[in-house]
Amino acid sequence: MQKRNHKFDRKWRKKWETLGIWLDEECQQCGEKKHFYYAKYDSVCCVGCDIWLDGKCGDPNCPFCAKRPEKPSEAFFLESSMEKEWRRDNYRHKTSGEAKHMRRRERYHQILEDRNQRDM
Repeated sequence: MQKRNHKFDRKWRKKWETLGIWLDEECQQCGEKKHFYYAKYDSVCCVGCDIWLDGKCGDPNCPFCAKRPEKPSEAFFLESSMEKEWRRDNYRHKTSGEAKHMRRRERYHQILEDRNQRDM
C-alpha cells in the first residue's frame, strides 16, 4: 500500500479551489470523487481522468469555450504559470524598492557626514 502525502494533497486541492469548486460526484470512468467545476471555462471536468465532461459549444466568440485548453491540467498549469509570473514581478518590485531605499539611506548618511565635516 502506497503512503499518501496528505499535506501535498491538501495543498494541491487548495490550488484547484482557487479556480473553481469541487463537486461531490463520482467519476464513471475512474471511480474517484474528482469532479471539478472550473469557473473560468464554465465547465465540469474530472481531474483524475484529466478530461472535460462538458463539450465545447462550437461558438468561436464564446468567452468560455473559445480559449479552453484541451485538458484541465493544461488550464491548471496555465493559471499556475500566471501566478508564478505575478510572484516574479512582485519580487522584482520589492527588490528594486529595497535598492531604492538603500540608495536614499546612503545619500542621507552622506549628507549627514558632509554636514558634520563642515561644522568641525
